[in-house]
Amino acid sequence: MPDFNAEPFRMGAFEQIANYRGGRGGRAEVFQIGVRLANSGRIFEKDASAGNTCYFLRTFANKDSQPELTEWSIESGEYRIGRSVQAGSNPTFEFKTPSGVIKLTGRRLRKIAADFDFGLINWLLDLALREEPELPIREDAIQREIQGIKPNEQEREVLHLIVRGLFGSLSGSVYASSPIRSQPHRTYELFKDTPHPEGQHIPMILSKIYGHQEWVIMKDSLEGFGRASGLFDKVQIKRLGHQASSPFQILIKIKGPPFNLVDVGYGVSQALPLVVEMLQSQKTVFLLQQPEVHLHPKAQAELGSFVASLVKTHKHRFLIETHSDYLIDRVRMDIRDKKSLSPGDVTILFFQRVGTDVEIHPLRLDENGNIQSAPIGYRQFFLKEERRYLRG
Repeated sequence: MPDFNAEPFRMGAFEQIANYRGGRGGRAEVFQIGVRLANSGRIFEKDASAGNTCYFLRTFANKDSQPELTEWSIESGEYRIGRSVQAGSNPTFEFKTPSGVIKLTGRRLRKIAADFDFGLINWLLDLALREEPELPIREDAIQREIQGIKPNEQEREVLHLIVRGLFGSLSGSVYASSPIRSQPHRTYELFKDTPHPEGQHIPMILSKIYGHQEWVIMKDSLEGFGRASGLFDKVQIKRLGHQASSPFQILIKIKGPPFNLVDVGYGVSQALPLVVEMLQSQKTVFLLQQPEVHLHPKAQAELGSFVASLVKTHKHRFLIETHSDYLIDRVRMDIRDKKSLSPGDVTILFFQRVGTDVEIHPLRLDENGNIQSAPIGYRQFFLKEERRYLRG
């Protein structure tokens, strides 16, 4: 069960999360969150009927003003694995293949699943029903229900591939950042370095690795980004004592003597936590809210190239909420110049308000970085401003 109010996200109660259309439309009774794994022929190549797209969907309803998970499903083509709970009823587990549909209810199904050689069901039942109480159920009734619909070996193999492919694509750690990072301090004390959305842990990480092999590995990339973006040339740690636990300062060198972090541009203290986190993490999904905050246009553009390079070198994935055309345009140019990414690695989601709704337009890029099938409203503001300027 996800926490919709974990830092740095404060989404509120069900009433704040579910869509509200106003008037007769009222508020939606449920909302859904899903993942689509597309163009994954390598997963489904053993059976064309599975298609080439896999969906993982969760449905939430209102219970005492809080979102409650009522259904999850994994499906592709003719295959579907699902679990649903309706108010006042037992949970239902659905197993669909081209041979037919099996619906099971209750906790005491592992033995039956084993009897019918559903190795996949054994694992999924534990996932689907682990929180459910012991339920009275007649085994003979279940046996009659699934009689003759036993998936064959090929179908079981395809379902395994779907599940492994989907959950494999979602593997790795996740780091979510706040739109505003923590304020810089003139002097730091060495406390815990537990990851924090505002980057409060980054000074402690820098202090621990400074001068060690980890710093040697990170230094070139970190300072390379600093020089390319125009934010800094070097980052140094100055200890105010002889112990590893002594207070310390972060010094920033920009074409001259080093200055304390609080005495340089605010953009440095806002970019540094993100850049260090990206470099010291491995195979992480980054959820970044407006990473361009307090960065000048050159630094915003360079951040786009930096993020693109880490997809290749560190196997990171990024979901970035941004208002920065400089960042997006740099990624587009890097695709054109074949630096780090290919067109299929990037999707731009353009959010457009239409009345009380918000439409989301997925925009793809071609090999030259050009945006394909953009809606009329895309960049309309900039075009109007340019025309206004030219008329003046």
